[in-house]
Amino acid sequence: MNRTKKATELFKAGYSCSQAVLGAFAPALGMDMQQALQVSACFGRGMRCGSVCGACTGALMTLGMQYAADPKAHGLTNKLTTEFLSRFEQENGATLCRVLLEKTANTDADPAIARMKGPCPGLVASAVKITEELIAEYGFPQIRPAKPDDASRITEIIITNYRKQFYPVFRSDEYYFQELNTAEKAAQLRTDKEMLKQYFVYDDGIVRGCIRISGTEIVRLFVEPSFQNRGIGAKLLAFADTVQHTDHLWVLECNPDAIRFYERQGYRLTDTKKPEPDTDRYLILMQREDA
Repeated sequence: MNRTKKATELFKAGYSCSQAVLGAFAPALGMDMQQALQVSACFGRGMRCGSVCGACTGALMTLGMQYAADPKAHGLTNKLTTEFLSRFEQENGATLCRVLLEKTANTDADPAIARMKGPCPGLVASAVKITEELIAEYGFPQIRPAKPDDASRITEIIITNYRKQFYPVFRSDEYYFQELNTAEKAAQLRTDKEMLKQYFVYDDGIVRGCIRISGTEIVRLFVEPSFQNRGIGAKLLAFADTVQHTDHLWVLECNPDAIRFYERQGYRLTDTKKPEPDTDRYLILMQREDA
């Protein structure tokens, strides 16, 4: 499901404009949906006083989550705030809720019908679109192409996750603790220039995660276990979808945590399966909902 559709559905379900916009981006930001809906709950209808449109505040929260890696460094976030509000005003004529609504007269007795017939659904969609445009333009500053010097760290992250996630399933001591040798695999990756080109790393001073992309396929995505549940995997996936235009991946059928993660990010299971080589397990194809 694309974010505009998701935001519209949230708004139609009774959430405010600010909740609808931030909620649409929450999975890609690594935010819990309930938390996103709570933190944005007080900003609808211009903070109930006709001030800045709630769709704008939801969008600005999104941009802050995306780009305020250092909350004290305001240069980029100030620029994004100004740019977003300028584009929103240019597209919709104003940023204040009372101005945006003053020309609207809706006589429907049912408030749920009235709110969907007014300008608000269009303003929510506009805020989502402009936010996506800015993210596409400004990119993901903590994600970069892998370099040969990253080979050891990438391999370490992958092997650590393999042993944590897959050894309990396959129980192959020989493979997971002999064949998966960090030094050897790192040396292979360092010299395989074509494969290295497919890797991107999340680096905020420490390489905390990596993703491998081939064409439109996400081949591999791992975050160092010590740094999981911080939204890093969600940002790597959002980068892949937004910048590299990925649309599918294969996931091990007996890996429910991975399946749930990708479903939260807008991927869906298909009926297509293929065997995992040299095992009795299967991989399931997952596709992005809006692909």
